[in-house]
Amino acid sequence: MKTQVRAIRAIAMSLAALLACMATLSWTSEPACLDVASLGGLDDGQEVLVRGLLVDLRTNDAGSESLVLADRTVMATVWVFVEKALGPPPSSFADIGDELRVAGNLAISRAGATLFSNSDSVSLMMEAEHVLTVQSLSSHWELFLGDEVSLRGILVQKSYSEGPRLLDLQEDCSLAVRATGEWDIGLLGLSVAVSGRLMLDECTMTIVLEAHSIHA
Repeated sequence: MKTQVRAIRAIAMSLAALLACMATLSWTSEPACLDVASLGGLDDGQEVLVRGLLVDLRTNDAGSESLVLADRTVMATVWVFVEKALGPPPSSFADIGDELRVAGNLAISRAGATLFSNSDSVSLMMEAEHVLTVQSLSSHWELFLGDEVSLRGILVQKSYSEGPRLLDLQEDCSLAVRATGEWDIGLLGLSVAVSGRLMLDECTMTIVLEAHSIHA
C-alpha cells in the first residue's frame, strides 16, 4: 500500500513539474514574427511582432522617430512610431534597406496599419546588402527613389555601348547601373555588392542605380 502511495505521489509531482514547465514556456515564448502584408488581417489593438524593410526614417521632437517598413515581396507598408526608451534609437543602427524587427501595439484605420513601439523593441535583423534584392528594389522603387542603398547581384553588360546592369541572383530581373567612378571590368559575371543612390532617368524614364561603390 505504501509503495502505491509513493508511486502516485511521484506521478503527481512529475505532472506538476511538467505543467509548470509548460506554463513557463508559454509565458516566455515570443509571438510569431509576421510579414508586413499580414497585418491587414489582424484586429486593432493587438500586440504584434513584425519584420520588414526600412524604406523611410525620420527623427521627431523629444527623441521619437517615425519609420516606414515595407514587405519584402508585395507592395505593403506600415508606419511605425518609435518612442524614446533606454535602448538606442533606430537611426543610430539602421540604414535604408535594412530588415528590422519591431514589437508594438497595432492600430488599424482607414488609412492603413500603424504600429506604436519604443526603441527597446526595435532590432536589426539583416543589413541591406544581405536582404535587399534587385527584385525587391525594382518592385518597390517608388519607396526607395532618391535613397542610398546597398545590395548584391550579378554584374553583367550586354555590349560596350551599354552600361552595366545588376542582375538579380535568381536571374529574373535586372537594374541599370551608372557608375560615378571607375569600376573593375573583371567583376563582370561575378556576384558583387553595389552601393549607390536609386534615381529616375527622366530622359529614358527608367530607374538607374548611381553607384559609387562596386566590389566583390
